[in-house]
Amino acid sequence: MCGFVGLVDINNTDGKHASFMYYALNDLHRRGPDSQLQWKSDNAKVQLGFARLAIRDLSEAGNQPMQSSSNRYTIVYNGETYNTNDLCEWATIDKKNLKGHSDTEIILACIELKGVVDTIKKMDGIFAIALYDRLESKLHLVRDHAGVKPLYLGCNQFGIVFSSHYQHITSHEFFRNEPINENALANYFRFGFIQEGEGLLENTYFLPHGHITSIDLHTLTWSWVPYFELNHSRHKKTTAEELKTCYTEVVKSQLVSDVPVGCFLSGGVDSTITTGIASKCQQNITAYTIGVNDQRLDETDEASRFATYFQVNHHVHTINSNDILKALNDYIESMGEPLADYSSLLTLKVCQLAKQSLTVVLSGDGGDELFWGYPRFQKALTHASLLKLPKWQRIINIGMGKLSGRKAPFGLMDYQSFDDYYLSKQGLPGNSYWVKKLLKSNSVLKDPLLYNLAKEKGIENELDRAKQFEYDIHMQRVLLKVDRASMFHSLEVRTPMLSRKFVELSMNYTYEECMNTKEGKLPLRNLLQSMIPSHQKNSGDKKGFSPPMAEWIRKELKEVIEIRIFDVPIKLNPFINKTYIQELWNEHQENKVDNSWPIWAIYSLFSWVDLKMSTNAH
Repeated sequence: MCGFVGLVDINNTDGKHASFMYYALNDLHRRGPDSQLQWKSDNAKVQLGFARLAIRDLSEAGNQPMQSSSNRYTIVYNGETYNTNDLCEWATIDKKNLKGHSDTEIILACIELKGVVDTIKKMDGIFAIALYDRLESKLHLVRDHAGVKPLYLGCNQFGIVFSSHYQHITSHEFFRNEPINENALANYFRFGFIQEGEGLLENTYFLPHGHITSIDLHTLTWSWVPYFELNHSRHKKTTAEELKTCYTEVVKSQLVSDVPVGCFLSGGVDSTITTGIASKCQQNITAYTIGVNDQRLDETDEASRFATYFQVNHHVHTINSNDILKALNDYIESMGEPLADYSSLLTLKVCQLAKQSLTVVLSGDGGDELFWGYPRFQKALTHASLLKLPKWQRIINIGMGKLSGRKAPFGLMDYQSFDDYYLSKQGLPGNSYWVKKLLKSNSVLKDPLLYNLAKEKGIENELDRAKQFEYDIHMQRVLLKVDRASMFHSLEVRTPMLSRKFVELSMNYTYEECMNTKEGKLPLRNLLQSMIPSHQKNSGDKKGFSPPMAEWIRKELKEVIEIRIFDVPIKLNPFINKTYIQELWNEHQENKVDNSWPIWAIYSLFSWVDLKMSTNAH
């Protein structure tokens, strides 16, 4: 896995951006420690920089930026494509005519023969791509269908900057003086990360997954167009054997590498299935597990039982007090954009451990989103019929239910519709209450781009829409967390359950096939049980990959967080209610309320703005 940066200077000022490119490539060193190279167009209007973590074709033939055989296209490509054999067959490419065996070279060859859009539609992998078309003077920016790899853009009258790190956009002279985007700021506090289609500064954007963004470099006009969408009408009967066969093929394809590959093993269903199948496909698989000193959250015992059964080389580390502050420092340094997910501390630690012996790791991310696995899906199913009703009818139904002894869900009166209800479940806990008090602005808040696009798709069933919202919103925060933590330690994390092939297979299932009144993702649970004899069976229920942050804020992290959150960055001062920060802090320290989520969101944002947004390093 790698990282890249690039720019388009409308005024063609060659040499002006040399210090920026040097700074950005140096900053990308952890994403790509094996080589850092640059490329300029003939007039220096377009510049590309690439930092490489060599995974396939370790020779110089795999280096980037890479040009196509005709020199029409130049690419920087962060990611892996797993179906390169299929691509070669589709485009009738003879591998003997290639200089090396990197997937980058195959993608470029396909684009020359079949075009940009058709090639992207055929690719199955995790990737962010910047492709310069010299003939048409266009820049194409692409993210994979699931959003595993991030990509950011700034575009205004001065030019364009794009990068794997948002901080490279906001620190560039084209954009550092752009005003704060109040809507993006509010959505950061609602969801814990910058939403796709927005940026903390005006004219900057986190590009949406599954889209191609094409920019005409003559006019600077641009648009993003989807090339992949979940097909909610796809449902067809799929057997347990077909599910297992498909996932086995996916895992096997993602074990292909010229460097060591292993697994993360959490003790939950998805990572256990992934590790178990990997151990059947390849001998001597190594797995890593992280734990915490809190039995309510720790999963190391379950993970160890599974590791013993599958006979993998298992490494377990329980995070201790000495690890916490070090992980906090790594967290701040690793952030390419504001990200308020404190499970990042554990992800950083397990990635650090895995890097001791591995360069590639398979994770189990995606199973909960694709197979209705989260407990909130059950609640959504319970409330869906009530949320369809007008508010006056809801009042009557709730009142009648209370009279008959049923628990009355009066909180459902706060939502305009099922969609609004489920969107609230994608955010940080309690955000509908504390965000309004934390921010001074009374402006009307716009919902996230991907949420509105999902509503426009006309998905009829509420549980299908809930699945779409999970895929487009909550899952994106999870993937950002993993990308940041893994790339900080020069580790590639692959996500077999989010392979295009497996995502498409998951659309065969209806929610009725995946859920009952107690639990979800039944097809995956059944697959796990088929892999393990009865005496080794375990429910595989995750306790949550999360540290005891509420307690840490009152103890180990109290001093460092307190100093940070009461020093509001100058750029944010007009928008933040500092008095309410004091209220949140006091409530938490007095153990009246668990305010760990808003406190961590404030800490993360303030740290990033001061340390990363406007760096003068270049």
